[in-house]
Amino acid sequence: MSSEDTRTQAAAEMDAGMGAETSAEGHAHPQRHKLKGALQMIAGAALAVAGVPMMALPGPGVAALAGGAVLISKGQRNYAGRAASPLEAKLDEAADTLGSAAKDHASRAAEATARQAPVVAGAAARTALKGAELALTGAGKVVETGGHLAAKGCFSLADALRKHADKQDGKRVAGTAE
Repeated sequence: MSSEDTRTQAAAEMDAGMGAETSAEGHAHPQRHKLKGALQMIAGAALAVAGVPMMALPGPGVAALAGGAVLISKGQRNYAGRAASPLEAKLDEAADTLGSAAKDHASRAAEATARQAPVVAGAAARTALKGAELALTGAGKVVETGGHLAAKGCFSLADALRKHADKQDGKRVAGTAE
């Protein structure tokens, strides 16, 4: 094999594995790029599909659609094993910048939420305690009122039983006198 044939063969192998990761032995692993690309395309499609209802409902519908399109584009490039064009590289850079900004914003929001969590939990606990106090007060009133009613009912029942017993005694007395 001539040196030019060797160079041509090396260039062809390099083109075939452009952008592919290499193992410790120097062999290309285009399967990893294909898998990564396929997963990116699936994730991008899912994100874009999720963005459709968010266009009408509250939520970042446009951002989800755009993010899905970016993921699909990156996935297609990885799957095909080709490098990004200058425009795609600028779009990727802009997407990375926006992603970093979104992560920073989410981090700050999470920190603010974490700072407010004890305050909110304390207010919820105080409200629950007040509700329990009101329930106990109401239950005490029910028991008190119910106790009075039960006592009146018992006295009424006792009176009715005494009257009935007196009536029965009166009949017995009247029945023995005849």
